[in-house]
Amino acid sequence: MSNKLIDSLNPKQREAVLYCDGHELVLAGAGSGKTRVLTTKIAYLIDKKNVAPWRILALTFTNKAAREMRDRVDQLLGSDLKGMEVSTFHAYGLRFLHRYPDSLQRLGYPRAFVIFDRSDMRSILKKILQKLEIDPKRMDVGAAIELISKVKTEANPVTREPHIDTKWHQLYDSYQKELLRQGAMDFDDLMVLPLHILATNKDVREHERSRLDWILVDEYQDVNRPQYLLLRCLVDSGRKIMVVGDPDQSIYGWRGADMSMILNFEKDFKDAKVVVLDQNYRSTGNILEGANGVIKNNSERHPKNLWTASEPGSIIKIHRAKTDLDEAEWIAEKIESLLDDGYNYNEIAILYRMNVLSRGIEQALLERSIPYHVIRGLAFYERAEVKDVLSMMRLAVNPKDTVSLSRVANIPVRGIGKKSIEVLTAQLALMEDLDATTVWQEIEKTGGGLKGKSGIGARRFGRDMLDILSQSSDVRATIDIILYSNGYEEYIKANHPEDWEERVENVLEILSLVPEEGDIAQVLTEIPLFTDQDTKTEQMDGVNLLTLHAAKGLEFPIVFLVGMEEGIFPGVRVVQGEGDLSEERRLCYVGMTRAREQLFMTGSASRLLFGALQRNTTSRFIGEIPRTCSEIEDTTFGGTYRVDHRPNRRRWRW
Repeated sequence: MSNKLIDSLNPKQREAVLYCDGHELVLAGAGSGKTRVLTTKIAYLIDKKNVAPWRILALTFTNKAAREMRDRVDQLLGSDLKGMEVSTFHAYGLRFLHRYPDSLQRLGYPRAFVIFDRSDMRSILKKILQKLEIDPKRMDVGAAIELISKVKTEANPVTREPHIDTKWHQLYDSYQKELLRQGAMDFDDLMVLPLHILATNKDVREHERSRLDWILVDEYQDVNRPQYLLLRCLVDSGRKIMVVGDPDQSIYGWRGADMSMILNFEKDFKDAKVVVLDQNYRSTGNILEGANGVIKNNSERHPKNLWTASEPGSIIKIHRAKTDLDEAEWIAEKIESLLDDGYNYNEIAILYRMNVLSRGIEQALLERSIPYHVIRGLAFYERAEVKDVLSMMRLAVNPKDTVSLSRVANIPVRGIGKKSIEVLTAQLALMEDLDATTVWQEIEKTGGGLKGKSGIGARRFGRDMLDILSQSSDVRATIDIILYSNGYEEYIKANHPEDWEERVENVLEILSLVPEEGDIAQVLTEIPLFTDQDTKTEQMDGVNLLTLHAAKGLEFPIVFLVGMEEGIFPGVRVVQGEGDLSEERRLCYVGMTRAREQLFMTGSASRLLFGALQRNTTSRFIGEIPRTCSEIEDTTFGGTYRVDHRPNRRRWRW
């Protein structure tokens, strides 16, 4: 690694990279070059400190971020870093479980386990809730998923005893037993099971620690309790940890992230060095001044004031419309004028607090023939055609997977209806001690107890499963069999004639995410960890529409923050005193700092939402933006005027 790479860092970045004497906390403000610091640190450890790549564990939260981190280190060192583990927390947990299958089997799980995603959980819990005759008004499927996730992540890592209200204990117990029966685990298990094994098995714990010299963690403000405890298990005397994060960008409390972990880092890891990266390389001065003005109103934070050597740039433009339709129309007009200024559609992002806010904006863009795409963060795994194919593969290697059986027994159409699936499920349960090949040979031979047309379909189904198993060491061959030999391509053509080619391409995209050769049982556990951002699909040139949460980690020359009204942003629960105002403010800060060159913030005096007309006051966050870096345009009184910036005015009221 060239010394020029170190010399090109600013003083604080250089300080963070060169310090190797102990634990380290890097507080990295938005756009301050945290990924550059993290990757340069890894390269420095390998090139200058002679740390073997395979003795470094780097953890982050998305596959895209992990891939970017590894690629950057490769470029810095000019070599292939085989053996270095750069992954998401969940991918690390998955590989840990593959490394210690004996420990996993002692907990009742098979070596060839499968990962159930949210829709699989819904399928299981729907049946359990019905069986236990639980009134949906007391507990629906969505609430049950959230309850189970909360209970798992808060359980004692040693005993795994759930802390749960007695009335829901049977629900939790039934769900866990069903997962074990089907040889499956959910996403939370990918953290809590490795943590349990580390906490209870000294030999495994010592072996796992002995593999490592350094652990580096990105986005540390987003860790939850199991992830934090797992890190504590791995970092003993001799091992060092460097974490990079920003409490001001902690926006995932609703899904378990605990900001106190980064705030208490110096207490948890004694004698840790703290470095603050506060020079921003992304946004103009006015955007940063506005964002700093908002976030400083939060009390629980490390003091930090982002600054930039760049020009002040355009002031933040705040527009207050009369109605939500007027707001959307103004945004569409402004986008057209930005195109005249030389910007491209894909350089523009429209960010919102709730997905429902995109509806009116989409209509306004359509009316002006402005291309756009909505980024919803859909898991690649959840696309219907991808899930069909993976369910077939899952079921072939694990006949106990009744969720997959219910999904694909009649895909392609084989004459196996709902009642026939119930019979087939019962027959498979009687053979659960047999290996997969024997099970499907029996189904091919007997039809699984079914007669007539459904029996013929069941025998064909058994043969199709055997075909998949015959190529279980070759993912490409397996997918070819499903698409072409077993007739899934024809099924897609018949049922989706308008976009069947795109759906087939989505199925083939599986091959870009996993090795073409390898055991499909292990491949199947990795696929659920990927999202649309991990695929190679090219988006058309269009305006980006996405939620503020989905925008985390992204940046755009032009950003519109819409719906800046009390009851929307911040949300109604916060306005009523029930939600977390500080997290809403951090979300606003994240949204503002996505903008590089121009930031527009909009709201309306009246809005049709959820079938009712709302009249909302302006978001309090607008009132926290310094007047010196912003300009307000108000059209709610029939005309257009700009609010003046009187020095004695502390807050704008529209």
